[in-house]
Amino acid sequence: LNKQRSDLGLPTNKRIILIVAKGGISNPWKGGNHAQEVINAFKSDPRAFFIDFGGNPDQANPQLKTMGYMADFDTLAKYYSAADMLLYPSIADNCPLVVLEAMACGLPVVSFDTGGIPELIDHKINGYVAKYKNMGDLITGVEYLLTLSPQKTEEMNQYSINKIKNGFTVEKMADQYLEIYHQILNR
Repeated sequence: LNKQRSDLGLPTNKRIILIVAKGGISNPWKGGNHAQEVINAFKSDPRAFFIDFGGNPDQANPQLKTMGYMADFDTLAKYYSAADMLLYPSIADNCPLVVLEAMACGLPVVSFDTGGIPELIDHKINGYVAKYKNMGDLITGVEYLLTLSPQKTEEMNQYSINKIKNGFTVEKMADQYLEIYHQILNR
């Protein structure tokens, strides 16, 4: 992990919190203002380092690396794998691909109780589901993940990967579509 972080130019002595959204922390629908509040809450915390994918560069914050849109999926997967958690405070979503991608890479997710997100994140099992638009609870979720033991973190990582393997693969999706088609044909 440290070599991977070094290769990406990321700190090896901090917990990396990834934010991924078109427009990054400036996207209001993906909770950019809430992400900014979390960044501000942890600005003097030596444990935390944030990466804002999709945003505009902000060189004023040494704890924040801002990157534009990433079209290279292999590189994006490397960042997911190098991170410790995904912060996804979306205020309007259904089944966000970003959350599924993060889980597939073993990342726990901190998010609001928005749309279908609680169906993906099992509270305190593979992430933290904060009350909708409740900043105190969102900050508590990030703090909760920052303080987990390495063993509990690894359990969360593995749970996320297994949840994707058991319910969100292309094969599983195809089987579910076939089942629906068979039900329709049998009527």
